[in-house]
Amino acid sequence: MDYLNRLIEKDRYETYLTRKNILEDLIEQTFKILKSSTDSNEVKEEAKKIVDYRLQLIDVNEYLKKSK
Repeated sequence: MDYLNRLIEKDRYETYLTRKNILEDLIEQTFKILKSSTDSNEVKEEAKKIVDYRLQLIDVNEYLKKSK
């Protein structure tokens, strides 16, 4: 059972690492959109996305830090 729990935890950790990479890519792409956009509604929506992605990234980083 310990072996199974370790495998599950390892898989969870790797999933969080993947999620972290995806969120970082999303943040980078959203910044590119913000820099190039002149539409105020689009800027507003993209800014909301960045806040959401950043909050998720904080949670992911906290989990990864605790799991080391």
